[in-house]
Amino acid sequence: MNAIELKNVCFTYQGVKDTGLKGVNLDVKQGEFLLLTGRSGCGKTTLTRLINGLIPHFFPGELSGTVLVNGKDVQKASTYELAEMVGSVFQDPRSQFFTTNTISEVAFGCENLNLPSAQINQRVSDAFTAFQIEDLKNRSIFSLSSGEKQKIALASTYAMRPGIYVLDEPSANLDIHATKMLGKLLKTLKEQGATIIVSEHRLYYLMELADRVIYMRDGELLQEWMPEQTLKLPERELVEKGLRAFDLDMLTLPEHQLPPPSAPMPAFAVKNISINLSGHALLRGINFSVAPQDGQGIIGITGANGVGKTTLVKCLCGLLKRQHGSVEVDGHVLSSRQRAREMYFVMQDTDYQLFTESVEDELRLGNQKVPELEAKITDALAMLGLSEYRKIHPMALSGGQKQRVTIASAAVNPARILFFDEPTSGLDGENMRSVSKILEALNQNGKLIFIISHDLEFLLNTCRRIIHLQNGTVTEDFLLTEKTVDKLKSLLFAEPENNRQSSTK
Repeated sequence: MNAIELKNVCFTYQGVKDTGLKGVNLDVKQGEFLLLTGRSGCGKTTLTRLINGLIPHFFPGELSGTVLVNGKDVQKASTYELAEMVGSVFQDPRSQFFTTNTISEVAFGCENLNLPSAQINQRVSDAFTAFQIEDLKNRSIFSLSSGEKQKIALASTYAMRPGIYVLDEPSANLDIHATKMLGKLLKTLKEQGATIIVSEHRLYYLMELADRVIYMRDGELLQEWMPEQTLKLPERELVEKGLRAFDLDMLTLPEHQLPPPSAPMPAFAVKNISINLSGHALLRGINFSVAPQDGQGIIGITGANGVGKTTLVKCLCGLLKRQHGSVEVDGHVLSSRQRAREMYFVMQDTDYQLFTESVEDELRLGNQKVPELEAKITDALAMLGLSEYRKIHPMALSGGQKQRVTIASAAVNPARILFFDEPTSGLDGENMRSVSKILEALNQNGKLIFIISHDLEFLLNTCRRIIHLQNGTVTEDFLLTEKTVDKLKSLLFAEPENNRQSSTK
């Protein structure tokens, strides 16, 4: 029996031309695990919105063809009926939160199903246990890191026990350990007979789960593979299709060697930074330095979700007042206000950093005094595949496209020191590689770059040095070479300690 059927489905979003789906035919059997992949904007999210009923009930547009879920036409079924059948997990967990407390959030969906109190309590308890997130019980949603918010969103959906799960980029904000845990839960759901559709760019953790892998392009289902076939695809084909690696064990350090920056890079020193939040010592005695002559101008900052990476970066660039310690640039101690003026921070939550009514205006904002600004805007948009969107409102873009807009803004900004928080969240392989290239170009022009990331593929492609945080301090600081690739992998795949953290990341 088919759980999902799409017959000759075409869809175009209201007010937007040449987007959506074109003549899609797809059958998903009961209990099947389907993995959707392809470049950003290829139609993966649109397809998931058709299955969970967000199209046409919440996203208006021109829809033709038939979409059946458990035999019911989504255009005729009520949202309540669809919610009972289909559980959804979005890329941005904030978009599906309704309460401010983690326990009440996990219970919220069950309450809307009008379940008995005892059953709700049991399901909430089971959800926290299944995700091994008991330490997140009775926490404020606002105190959670992005990865922790995603875990709560997943637990909330799990508690409702739908027969069909639709997940859109569920690993985008998770570290590798949390991603592995997500894979284990999806395996459990599959063993329980659930039908699962996952739209993803990060593919490695689903290879043992997927029954089929479907590659989409320009709103069409272009190719279909069995999981074992994907592992045999040559690297050249992955690059051509804009895909990421299907197997992280096969990743190695690229052979290309970059020349030293053509413009002088700033000297940077962090001395004894310690940060307390809500009476909790989050970071203790952070020390590291970067010398211009060392050729280490792109530095990765790694560590598990909740360890304090984002908090540290916010402190370094002057957005968060430090408790102790100092930050020096070219031998001068800078105040928080001075650092905020001279450094630039690209946040992981892109919606907080988009203010104008077009992409090109977003890149102009605050950069009016930059020499040859229009030429730099054109170059940045072209390198990040955004040229055709320069007149589009940023909030009309996909999550990955918004991410690229904020990176383009940093590229034209005059700041000499740039900080990026998970810049590849929601990016396909092609755009991940484009971000690597633009960061390399910025470094060649003398900019010092720090990148918070869990993305092994991106770190190997981009960084020259790794600073690893654990237990509130720097535990590893090493150059990224062929000899240290295994060390990086072991750090990213390590089981985190079960200590409660209270940071933004």
